[in-house]
Amino acid sequence: MGKLNLEPETKCDFYIDTNRKKVWQAELDILEKVIDVCDKNNIKYFLASGTLLGAVRHKGFIPWDDDIDLVMKREDYNRFLEIAEKSIKYPYFLQCYKTEKNYMRGHAQIRNSETTAIIRGDTKFKNSWFEGEVEVDFEYLKLKAPRGYHEFLTSQYGDYMKLPENKNGSAHGSVFFDTEKSYKEYENRIEEIVKEL
Repeated sequence: MGKLNLEPETKCDFYIDTNRKKVWQAELDILEKVIDVCDKNNIKYFLASGTLLGAVRHKGFIPWDDDIDLVMKREDYNRFLEIAEKSIKYPYFLQCYKTEKNYMRGHAQIRNSETTAIIRGDTKFKNSWFEGEVEVDFEYLKLKAPRGYHEFLTSQYGDYMKLPENKNGSAHGSVFFDTEKSYKEYENRIEEIVKEL
């Protein structure tokens, strides 16, 4: 098991303090557990998003990144959930819809019970917010929203009624849309479309 040098440093004009490096070390410890489960069970995983970019561009974490992103094909992911639920032991635990009642994320997370990581949106998703519903207008439709929508939106966006300064584009970055054709017509052009974006 390797260890990071926890001394503060500057990379790419970004100051990395000891606390950030301790977070990285905790995440690397978890990653080693995940890799161990995957390797022992022939489960394929891939680096993704900022972690992939960090590996290629920085040979490690992007200096301002604070998480590790992995992806798996669905078959491997399903096997990983089955195996990890039984083989990942305290202080580590698998957090997903199978292990935690009312878990509302679309992905699994491996956590360390002896550390804390709270994402702004984590204070999302309290059961009380979804006890009851209200009707809201959405263009020409009437849709159901959680009765606790104010608390929900506040946890996600802070002062959610205040308009953002940057109003261009999507929260997801560049997105390709075609409302006239099926995605199947683009299956062979996905790489080309991504390059254009």
